[in-house]
Amino acid sequence: LALYFVNLRFVPKDIEIEQWRTIIFLMNFGFCGLILATLAVRFVFPSYSLEGDAIWVLSSAPVSPSTLFREKFWIAFVSFFVLTEAIAFISGSILDLEGLFQILTIGGILLMSIALTSLAVGFGAAFPDFSERNPSRIASSPGGMLMIVCSLFYIGIMMVFVAVPGYRYTEYLIIGGEFPRSAVIASVIGVCIVNTVTIVLPLWMGARAIKLREI
Repeated sequence: LALYFVNLRFVPKDIEIEQWRTIIFLMNFGFCGLILATLAVRFVFPSYSLEGDAIWVLSSAPVSPSTLFREKFWIAFVSFFVLTEAIAFISGSILDLEGLFQILTIGGILLMSIALTSLAVGFGAAFPDFSERNPSRIASSPGGMLMIVCSLFYIGIMMVFVAVPGYRYTEYLIIGGEFPRSAVIASVIGVCIVNTVTIVLPLWMGARAIKLREI
């Protein structure tokens, strides 16, 4: 991250070609998403498995396993949201991103924080390995690999949905004419659908796996 911020200072601030400014915005947005995905698969996905033998003690405790499941989600989400939003804001300020691009970055990072945390917590509960104590090995397990693939696929879709209004907005700045309202609305609808599926499905899988283990 330090190297990334240092290198951002070498990016020219007086770029007058709007297409290049849009490309820089997309690259920064994608990098923030990859940081979040990397942290999620490395630290959040193994968290449930690292309970080890204690998971069976927790099953007989007054606190339900679903409470532990929710707490892991909220702790990870708040931590990663604060970190990635700070990264998005600092990088956007260094790059002198325009208002719309800054809003898209901050809003997109918020949604990705929720979705990638849901993926990591849900997949971690659905594909646990309570016998392994090494977090990196847990992250490289079949469940971790599946989570990585889903995360990269999700980030790619999010970049497409952000790139479309960004490209239309660039055309609007260069050519003029009518503001690309339809492209923005279509992208917002697509983002809502993708994030709903990415948030709900993994959490449902994780909660269902926990209930089956209780039985």
